[in-house]
Amino acid sequence: MSTLAALDLDGSVLVEIDFQGWVLDLAHDAAVVEHAVAVRRAMSARPRVCTRYLDAVPGPRSDLASSEARFVPGLEPGPGDPILTKHGKDVFADTDLEALLRDLDVRTIVLTGLLTAHGVASTATSALGRGFDVVVVAPACADVSRDTHVRALEGLAEAGVTVVDL
Repeated sequence: MSTLAALDLDGSVLVEIDFQGWVLDLAHDAAVVEHAVAVRRAMSARPRVCTRYLDAVPGPRSDLASSEARFVPGLEPGPGDPILTKHGKDVFADTDLEALLRDLDVRTIVLTGLLTAHGVASTATSALGRGFDVVVVAPACADVSRDTHVRALEGLAEAGVTVVDL
């Protein structure tokens, strides 16, 4: 498996998927946050987009003041980082992500996030369908189990996504 450092990241953007308290609680590997922070540092010169899932019905997962809905420490959006709120798996489905990426002349989307088989996979396959090159940083993603995570990464690789290590 190739590494993120081995890639040409010119024309790329980092899209961080659903690094929120309640989603992280489901993750098979708590080290995913540490790995995502490392990706963030490695891509600090590139634009970054932060996404979050909020329930459509009132409750802790729709309340931005709730620890469940807030971004996890270390992966909070920085000044100027767009924050896209979604209510389903695919960030492209109910946000202006595509227009934002086109305005930035993005060719490659680098994804980190939670959960691999849900928000990450849905966004990756939608991005491919829209003509973007897609990179998923495997250790900076997690799912409810290691097996689910690995199966999702294998499926993404078969679909044409570049899956890399740190």
